Amino acid sequence: MWTKKKIRVRLSFMKALTIPFFFLFSFCAIPQNCACAVLTVKELQDKMEESSRSIESAQFKFIQEMKSSLSDEIKESSGTVIFKKPKFLKIEQRSPEHQIIVTSGKTVFIYTPRFNQVIKKDWNEWMEANFFFPGITQISGSLEKLKKDYDWSLENHSNALFKKEVRVRLKNKESKEGTEMLLTLDEKETILKKMEFFLNTFKVTTTLQEFEKNPNLKEKDFEFKPPKDAAVFQMD
Repeated sequence: MWTKKKIRVRLSFMKALTIPFFFLFSFCAIPQNCACAVLTVKELQDKMEESSRSIESAQFKFIQEMKSSLSDEIKESSGTVIFKKPKFLKIEQRSPEHQIIVTSGKTVFIYTPRFNQVIKKDWNEWMEANFFFPGITQISGSLEKLKKDYDWSLENHSNALFKKEVRVRLKNKESKEGTEMLLTLDEKETILKKMEFFLNTFKVTTTLQEFEKNPNLKEKDFEFKPPKDAAVFQMD
């Protein structure tokens, strides 16, 4: 039997995985003429705002690893993401467990087929809890919030395996938990390749693959109707 307490536990764990993931959208596409190695922080932020205006939709695959310094266990997940302005989003985790998060901007549905369970959240409340949501879509001033709440710094690029990369580090100004993010950008393609998210003893590493800008997505791609026999919970 699914009590509200059990549901909240599952939501808390899922949130630990998805919050850093949402932040990835902010860095998915920096213009091709960007000389990342010599950018200042202000120039990078300006480029992010500029690139967001050129993107109406996107899709990509992701691989995510979560681990704690207190354990040798590594939790791995992978899946696909599609989104379309203004507020259409679908995250489909395919392994280790099939799970779907989908919204058209009013209600967020979180569906776990194995339990035949659907959790519904109000869009605005969900957005408030997940403020890392795509700066690239300019929703709820997420990029401005990141600029305000985090100290940004550009690190020296590396030339590992003859492939130049540039890293961007963000540190939360007020977080007692020491929230920090390290992003790796491919200098040639100028797109995000990897993000490392640090919180307390946890580290979540997310890698993007096969990023496609402005695919022909339709609103029907984000439609969701709970199965007739599914247990549906409204979470406040």
